Amino acid sequence: YPALHGMNDENLQDKINTTIKEAALSKYNDFLDMGLDFDKTAWPVEYTVEYMSDRYISVVFTGYIYTMGAAHGTDWKYAVTVDMTTGEKVRLSDIFDDSFIDYLTFENFGECIEIDFSGAFSEATDLIFANMKDEFARDWDNLSYDYFHFANDSFHITYAPQSSFFCFKSDYEAL
Repeated sequence: YPALHGMNDENLQDKINTTIKEAALSKYNDFLDMGLDFDKTAWPVEYTVEYMSDRYISVVFTGYIYTMGAAHGTDWKYAVTVDMTTGEKVRLSDIFDDSFIDYLTFENFGECIEIDFSGAFSEATDLIFANMKDEFARDWDNLSYDYFHFANDSFHITYAPQSSFFCFKSDYEAL
């Protein structure tokens, strides 16, 4: 995971670095809690700083987890966006009110990054967005921070039901 260096406020820098570290290790800790045997597991992790400004830093973590004896592994992706003025994780509800849920449509977030939807039926994409809207609406105020991140040219949503994930983006002007 990345770490910031050279900030004038070392306490804030430490808080930001701790927040990023905790987010980076959160999935690992989730798997430990499930009893996964890491002696028999391959889990390469990569990160990218997708966005950084005076106000926010967004870090995206990607990887592939494979446990010995499993039929196949699982790709995964999650992110953390940290407020550079407080060191706290940023949630969707910190940026948008719950009317944002209505904006979650294929028309608004139809540019898919990680998957090819060119041959998908509209019913499939409608179902993905309907499920995402339901999940976001159920837990809007406590929604996990790892669903979204900023990038230089667009806002990204990653929705990960079960072991699949779908990544969508929207231009900032459209938001």
